[in-house]
Amino acid sequence: MCAPSMPPIGDMLRFAAFPSPGYPHRSDPSTHKRLTLCATFPLLDAGFDRWSVFDPYPLPLAN
Repeated sequence: MCAPSMPPIGDMLRFAAFPSPGYPHRSDPSTHKRLTLCATFPLLDAGFDRWSVFDPYPLPLAN
């Protein structure tokens, strides 16, 4: 029953897991950059899912 909401919640938790330790490392640019880059990866899935190129089962276009 709650399964459809779990992937977005999991992505949000994974997104929060990397900027949280990255915030105190702002004085160390390389560590801060790596953690910020790792934080963007869970968010890429939602963006790529909207592109028809990456859709293995595209819906027929309606006229």
